[in-house]
Amino acid sequence: NTLAPHSARTDLGTDLVKSAGRRYARGDQIVGALYKNFSRMAAALSNPNIVRTDSIRDVAWDIEQRMTTRAVPLNARAQSSATVKDVEPDLVRQWVLQLTNLPDRITVEQARELQRMTNAISRRASVTGGDAALARAVHNSVRKAINNLDVSNMPPGEGEAVVSALRRANGAYGDLRTLFDSPTAQRFGAVDRNVFNNRYFKPGNINADESYSAIYNAQSPAALWDLRKIVGQRRFNRASRTFINDAYRSAVRPSPEGSGLPEMFDASAFRKRLGLDTDEGSQAFKEMLRGSSVTPEHWENFLRVAEAASDIVVRDPSSFLQRRLILGGGLAGGLLVGGGSLTIPGAVALAWASRQGSKFLMNP
Repeated sequence: NTLAPHSARTDLGTDLVKSAGRRYARGDQIVGALYKNFSRMAAALSNPNIVRTDSIRDVAWDIEQRMTTRAVPLNARAQSSATVKDVEPDLVRQWVLQLTNLPDRITVEQARELQRMTNAISRRASVTGGDAALARAVHNSVRKAINNLDVSNMPPGEGEAVVSALRRANGAYGDLRTLFDSPTAQRFGAVDRNVFNNRYFKPGNINADESYSAIYNAQSPAALWDLRKIVGQRRFNRASRTFINDAYRSAVRPSPEGSGLPEMFDASAFRKRLGLDTDEGSQAFKEMLRGSSVTPEHWENFLRVAEAASDIVVRDPSSFLQRRLILGGGLAGGLLVGGGSLTIPGAVALAWASRQGSKFLMNP
């Protein structure tokens, strides 16, 4: 038996991807609820016209000039001569006319409707060959106007409450986007391209049995920090246990031919595989253990004793780590050193250190 069988690694990778998708969906729901709350509060104001339209109208005037002169090609495709006037002209004219004739102030809901309309124009422009960038410019000007509400004419406290509600929604949205646009989050797209847009599964460019290795980056403290927030502490611990078990397996090597001894555990190789031979690797390992009941010092104590004992003979390679760490027994009970045995203090220290490690390995 192996400690991390192929099927278990496949299941783990799949579980990490599904968990990331669920956590993104929950975060997206929270952000949506915060923006709805802001909109309700804004609509209930004694004077809800708190969105200034100066910048929106400036962008609209620029578009109107382009439509009138047709002097500037408004298409990213070099082979086409389409302009914004060619993108359903009547709809565009109506759209621009509405923007240039906006009052000085509008409500938040009216501003949201402008965003929805510009999104529709942008989609149509993309299909017909027009320049969607202009529609996006209007969308961005509306967004900036909403984020710079003018509540100077509001009664004390009324306008500030709405601004605070918007700030909370923007903060939650910013946190969500920062996390799920991170390099670590992008690794999930290699498995499911739609993992963070609440749509049907769309295969990426790697297989399910490669997903764990693609997602779990044990060399980067920042990647581990993000991964914990993306999949949650319990699944993060499960992924970390898999990495540690893999490191152990790579540190078990055959005993010298003809010695008649079982396999040998190379503690120095184990340290290197865990990344503890470099400062960056040590920081990553510390991040790996964050949130568990085990500290890096516990593992360091174990490794120091094991390295001092030189090569350790594994009586039962298939259960050495599983039984001695996961089930809580002392490593010293399953080890011989060289042709003799550990000293009593060494055995006690090794047993104590291994029990500390078991706290992490047996608890999700």
